[in-house]
Amino acid sequence: MKFRLSLDIEVKADEWAQEYRLNEEEAAEDAQSHLRDLILDSIAELSAVRHGLASVTPTPAWNREEITVALEKGAGLISDEIGGEAESDYGALVVSAALVHLETSDATFDDVIRASYSDSPDAVRSWWSGWGR
Repeated sequence: MKFRLSLDIEVKADEWAQEYRLNEEEAAEDAQSHLRDLILDSIAELSAVRHGLASVTPTPAWNREEITVALEKGAGLISDEIGGEAESDYGALVVSAALVHLETSDATFDDVIRASYSDSPDAVRSWWSGWGR
């Protein structure tokens, strides 16, 4: 799984410089002060983690919307090439299951259906009755 450290120091410095744009010199001083504070806080946090006094929760490199778009595009690509309603339904179901599992790692098939479809789990199962079994 890919993660990034959420210490966006350069971005923060730019935000602070824009926020405190009274004049360029004062803005630069404020940005430097905030950046120094951020760095000192980050060093203290990393030291606490190193000594077992705190833990780090990694920030995922992608957000839910980006993951959703990627999964839907992937399912659409396969569905367009293979075709068929059953394949399209199956692809949509896999996308739904993956998205539910982002938040509930022990979700069941029934949990996925309840979270993603207006049909009951038994109704969704019936979409494939006799197909491939």
